[in-house]
Amino acid sequence: MSHKSRKPLWPDEDEWLEFFREYLCGHPLLSEHVARICFALLEHLSAGPEGVRDARLILKTASRVIYPFTASCRLAYRHYKLSLSGM
Repeated sequence: MSHKSRKPLWPDEDEWLEFFREYLCGHPLLSEHVARICFALLEHLSAGPEGVRDARLILKTASRVIYPFTASCRLAYRHYKLSLSGM
């Protein structure tokens, strides 16, 4: 498959840089931790089908545990509380 026919990747380098500048600049220990997580995922992904499965499970867990920190969770909780009140 030629490089030109590939779908553009997202997040791209600019998105990553914007995210890292916003949240990691001035936080070297957190930056190191994020780098180690990325490295571990790359190691899993290069370890064949079992490693890909493991990387998928790691990312699935991350998606699940990050949910309470999102605006969606807060809105869903408000909706849940409204449903309990019968409104």
